Amino acid sequence: MRYRVSVVSGLMLIMTSGAPVHPQSLEESVRVIAQSFHEALSRGDSTAALAILHPEVLVFEGGRSETKEQYSRAHLHADIAFASVVRRETLSD
Repeated sequence: MRYRVSVVSGLMLIMTSGAPVHPQSLEESVRVIAQSFHEALSRGDSTAALAILHPEVLVFEGGRSETKEQYSRAHLHADIAFASVVRRETLSD
């Protein structure tokens, strides 16, 4: 069976150095960060995945929000297990 997973990750509170960010570079930054996060999950690297998330991020899981620490205790390992067995395909950029 083949699953398609659509992920929206632009709301991870991406912090910049304070320099102006152009829309194209912001979009590309979000894409690279999201890809890095999902690659860390697929590798089973919880340390790298958590390092990508902003300290004050809110993760929405199961109809409720979780802090970064709550996510790391409650859903991170299930997300890693899921990401390690599904094939991910980018449908559009």
